[in-house]
Amino acid sequence: MRFPLKESSISMLASRVSAGLSSNPDVFPAPPATPAQIQTTLDALQKAYDDLTGARAALEGALKAKDELFAQLCDCVKTDLRYAENTVKFSDEKLKLLGWSAPRAKRKLSPPGQVLELKCKAQAPGMISLEWNAPIDGGKVGVYSILRRNFDGGDWQEVSSSLITEALLKDQPSGSRMEYCIAAVNRAGMGTRSNLIEAVL
Repeated sequence: MRFPLKESSISMLASRVSAGLSSNPDVFPAPPATPAQIQTTLDALQKAYDDLTGARAALEGALKAKDELFAQLCDCVKTDLRYAENTVKFSDEKLKLLGWSAPRAKRKLSPPGQVLELKCKAQAPGMISLEWNAPIDGGKVGVYSILRRNFDGGDWQEVSSSLITEALLKDQPSGSRMEYCIAAVNRAGMGTRSNLIEAVL
């Protein structure tokens, strides 16, 4: 039998050992830790548990009181800042007297710039692996649109998309000469298409 690991199991075992020693002095005449010592330690441990429960309750009460005061402080400061902004008509210079500043004007999002250096990493029948470099100008890229068309012309069609600067395209037309390009897209629109890649898969 192994010594238990849980505190509750150890306390239960201690009670049983104490009771067993007390009931069988002829079998265990001189235990190193007497039943009285074990019971005294159990009583002290129970008091420590009770004290800990009380301390936890006090801590929870103190945390709740702190959170309520912090929320009250935030409301007071926000109210005064709104008052100050309206009073000085959002003058940044005057709001700095309060350690505050006027709200920044929202920057208009622009479409991404041109995707750079599109190249083919590998190709096989019905498959092509592409990689490219992100635009160095324009707005933040939301997603890369992977476009394809027949080599002899026609409209570009989106065949896939990617959040990173590479993609593996499967189930592509076999035996046909195709062109691929990449365009970066965000909420403001689509950027300039990359250079073209020709492939016969």
